[in-house]
Amino acid sequence: MIGVASSASWLLFERNDLVNTLMLFVLGSSLCAFYLSRRATVVAALASIAAFDFLFVPPTFSFEVNDSRYLLTFGSLLIVSLVIANLAALLREQVRIARQREGHTRSLFELSRAFADTHDLDEILGALSARAGLELGCPTRIVRTHNIAPGPSHLPISGAEGHYADQFLIRAGGRSIASLEVGPGPELRRIGADDRLLLESLASLAGVAVERSLLAQAAETERRRAEMQEVRNTLLSSISHDLRTPLTVILGSATSLLEAGGTIAADTERQLLEGIAGEAERMSGILCNILDMTWLESGAIELNKTWNDLEELFNAARTSLAIPLRLREVSVDVATGMPLLECDGAMISQVIGNLLGNALEHTPEGTPLAVQLGVSGEHAFFRVRDFGPGLPPGKEEEVFQKFYQAHPEAHRSGMGLGLSICKTILNLHGGEIHARNHQPAGAEFWFSLPLSPHQPSVEAS
Repeated sequence: MIGVASSASWLLFERNDLVNTLMLFVLGSSLCAFYLSRRATVVAALASIAAFDFLFVPPTFSFEVNDSRYLLTFGSLLIVSLVIANLAALLREQVRIARQREGHTRSLFELSRAFADTHDLDEILGALSARAGLELGCPTRIVRTHNIAPGPSHLPISGAEGHYADQFLIRAGGRSIASLEVGPGPELRRIGADDRLLLESLASLAGVAVERSLLAQAAETERRRAEMQEVRNTLLSSISHDLRTPLTVILGSATSLLEAGGTIAADTERQLLEGIAGEAERMSGILCNILDMTWLESGAIELNKTWNDLEELFNAARTSLAIPLRLREVSVDVATGMPLLECDGAMISQVIGNLLGNALEHTPEGTPLAVQLGVSGEHAFFRVRDFGPGLPPGKEEEVFQKFYQAHPEAHRSGMGLGLSICKTILNLHGGEIHARNHQPAGAEFWFSLPLSPHQPSVEAS
C-alpha cells in the first residue's frame, strides 16, 4: 500500500505540492489501518514517513530534514494513523461481537425450536449435545448426574494426556439431572469466555426444556390418574345402579317361588321364571360389556381376520336378537354384489348386534327398524335407522364415549358401553362409526369398513 502511494505521489509530484502528496500517504496509512492490525498500521505509518521524507522532503533522496516543521508533519501522520487504527480495530471488534451474538441467538432459537417439538428427556439432551458440538467444532457428550452437589454451572475438569475438558451442568426442578461435557477441538484450543457463555446459555435452555418435560409428564400422569379414578367411580356407580334392579327382580321372583312351595299357579310360576331368566340375561349382558371394554382397552387383543360376508354377519347378529326383534318390523336393503370383507367376523357381528340392541332399547315397542348394507367408494357400510326420540342435538358424536347415555332420565338398563365398544372395534379395523338424527323422528347409526384391494377368488365346484 505504501509502495502504491509512493509511486502515485512520484508520478503526480510535478502537478501537486507537498501537502497533496502527503495526503496520498495519509490515505495509504488509513487504508492499512482499516484492513490490518495495529502493529501493521504502525509499520505502515513509519514506512510512509520514511518514504515521504526520502522522496519528497528536501534534501530529497536523503533522510535529513532541513526544516524542523516537517517533524510536526511526521508526528501528525503517525498520530492520525494510530487513531484511525484504534477506531478501525474497535469497529472490527464490535462487528465480530455483533456477529457472534447473532450466531448465539440463532443457536438458542434453533435449539428452543427443537425442544418445542419433543418432551422426551433423551431427545432434549441429545439435541443439546449436537448443537454444542456444531457450534464449537468440539466433541461433546451428555452424562446423567442426578446427585451432583450444588455448585457453579461451569466446572472445569482435567482430561486425559494433559488435555482439558469443560463441564456444564443442566439443572431442572432444583437439582442437577445431567451435565454437558466438552472436549478439546482438533486444534486443542481452549474454550473462550464467549463460547463458555453460549454453552451456559444452551445448558440453561436445556434445563428449562427438561423441567417443562418433567412437568408435562407429571401433569399427564396426574390426568391419567384422575381419569382412571373417574372411570372407576363411574363404573362402580353404574354397576351398583344397573345390577340392583335385576338382582331385586331375581331375588323377589325366587323368594316368591320358594314361599309358594309348589302351590303357585303354572302361569304365574312361568312368568316368575321368565322374569328371572330375563333379568339374569340383562346382568350377563352388562358384565359382558364391562369385560369386553376391559379386554379391548388392554391393548393385548389380536384380530382374527378372515374373509366374511357382511350380510351373513348381520343375519348372525339378527338371530341372536330374535326374541326382542319378533315384535318389530325390520326392513333390510342389501346392495347386489356385496364384496367380502377381511375382518374379525365375531367382532363385527358384535358391532352389528350392539347397534341393533341400541335401537331396540331406545325406541318404543312396535316401531320399525330400517337396515341398509352397501358399498360407497372403497368402503362397505352398515346402516340402521330407528323411529324413536332420536339423539340430543349436538351430541351425535358424544354417544360413543364410555358411560355416556343419551337419555339418562329414561332409566333404561345399560352402562353406556355398547357404542363405545363398537367404536373401539372399528378403530382396530381401520373403520369409522357415526350417528345423526333423522327428520321427522328417529336416529341413524352407520359404520364403514375399508375394502381389501384383493378379493378372494371363488373356484367353481
